[in-house]
Amino acid sequence: EAAILARLTHSNIAQVYDLGEQDGEFFIAMEFIAGQDLSAIQKAAAHSGIKLPYGFGCRVVRDTCLALHYAHQFSDPSGAHLRIIHRDLSPKNVMVTYEGAVKVIDFGVAKVRGSLQETKAGLVKGSAGYMSPEQIRGEPLDGRSDLFTAVVLLYELLVGRRLFLELNEAATIQRILHAPIQPPKDAEPDIPAALSDVVMRAL
Repeated sequence: EAAILARLTHSNIAQVYDLGEQDGEFFIAMEFIAGQDLSAIQKAAAHSGIKLPYGFGCRVVRDTCLALHYAHQFSDPSGAHLRIIHRDLSPKNVMVTYEGAVKVIDFGVAKVRGSLQETKAGLVKGSAGYMSPEQIRGEPLDGRSDLFTAVVLLYELLVGRRLFLELNEAATIQRILHAPIQPPKDAEPDIPAALSDVVMRAL
């Protein structure tokens, strides 16, 4: 799977340059990204009392979606459609460089169609609060699962708070599965209605 993921070349995906084994340890040599992840940016904004512009959130998530779409549509040299799904998108896996470029990182738990190693029964891979309902239920996934997570990021960038957050992971998962979602415009009246509608449709 790592060898397949190393072939991804897109301006919004951190490039893998080399991978292998050295002294019994596996390694991946990746592009160095001079910037901050979304989690750090959100924390800095909250600490400074700054509200992130809506355009910033839209731009970051648009570029994230371009990266995900490329992975979802990726084919091997024979033309076989691999349907790579990230499965672990979160604020820590989206980097913004100091020049303003967006880079998706850590396809470490990405799922490749037809991979030899399947996820063990009962084991859910992903970040609590950012998994799609079908991922939590262990159902077959496609690109829409990553899209759900990307729009959770957009919601949080627009509103300025976590969408699915409870005291523990189990409660957070139940919130994703069953809790109604407040439209972004209800939380922040300044958000354009059309943008709020896009977020709700994607969720």
